[in-house]
Amino acid sequence: LPLDAEEAEAYLAAGEVRARITMNCSGKHTAMLAACRANGWPTGSYLDPGHPLQLLVRDCVEEAAGEEISALGIDGCGAPLMALSLTGLARAFRSFVLADPSSAEGRVAAAMRAHPEYVAGTR
Repeated sequence: LPLDAEEAEAYLAAGEVRARITMNCSGKHTAMLAACRANGWPTGSYLDPGHPLQLLVRDCVEEAAGEEISALGIDGCGAPLMALSLTGLARAFRSFVLADPSSAEGRVAAAMRAHPEYVAGTR
């Protein structure tokens, strides 16, 4: 469902039903599947913590945070969740803020600054 309470209520009032495509994480899953296709990895098991995509994500998170993942969980739509200390999380976000603007990380940070509604929504 849409994250915004009014939008979610209107969606359900219109007779729509909960579906994966309407969850707030559908873009995350689309990106994960696209990464699998681009790298020639299987798509059927992309949510498995041992999948090459998830191992790469874990490596990237640990590198950005400057620490190892302390625990793994599964989010509401089946994707692995990675626990960090608050300090590690702050270091990870700092790495995006300070990234070279021409790097992939720098371009992501610039896009987030230019279009915050894509990160947090409009309300």
